Amino acid sequence: MISHGSTNECIFHKVSSSWGIVLVTLIYFVTARASLLLALPGSDASPVWPPSGLALAALLIFGHRIWPAITLGAFAANLLAIITGPNETALHLAAGVALMTAIGNTVEALAAFFLIVKFADHPNFLFKVKSVVVFTISAILASLLAAVAGPVTFCAAGLAPWSIFPGFFVTW
Repeated sequence: MISHGSTNECIFHKVSSSWGIVLVTLIYFVTARASLLLALPGSDASPVWPPSGLALAALLIFGHRIWPAITLGAFAANLLAIITGPNETALHLAAGVALMTAIGNTVEALAAFFLIVKFADHPNFLFKVKSVVVFTISAILASLLAAVAGPVTFCAAGLAPWSIFPGFFVTW
């Protein structure tokens, strides 16, 4: 958690964890949904960094206990994208794929968070070159987790053919 002064109080210490989870879930959902709606026409490319950045920022601000918000927001956004997509998908299959994708998004954010906390002189990590490098490498390595989880889940569920996996992985 980001702290102020010499105390270990969180900046958002007056925000209960329940309200924090509700707030982050809603913001993550809106950001993820907007990113999916802004996907490039005729391709699978979409601006995925805003919700990923939001997830990491939420973890850095509220601490690791906010992770359910990332999962809930990602699940809702992915489920809505799948069931409103061009292909008709059974609800239970769409829910399973959305859940696995959401877990990938959550693990991505948690991995980056723990790498930053461990190696980047948290909470002042943006003021040292070494820490900024660690932050950047952490974000890149963590993004690989979601980039594997999403395409593998879609292909395993039959929502995308395995033949496009390499391109799907790079796009994701």
